[in-house]
Amino acid sequence: MEYFQPRRLDDCGECPWLFYCHGGCRSAMQYDCGDPCRIDATECAFNRALYPRLVEILMLDPAFAQYLQKGGC
Repeated sequence: MEYFQPRRLDDCGECPWLFYCHGGCRSAMQYDCGDPCRIDATECAFNRALYPRLVEILMLDPAFAQYLQKGGC
């Protein structure tokens, strides 16, 4: 089944966030274009904007990091 084939991550190149996103959501790509192995460009753009800001917040506010680790409790 194509859904379980390896992703074609050539477009990701040396992206520092690849470890976290792995090219985006397979289900979204299956629904959007019928190819779950493609990269989700919308999610990629979102992650490239969000991840650096999230890392910055976590580094500047250790209490927030602890809050997240406790599940927001």
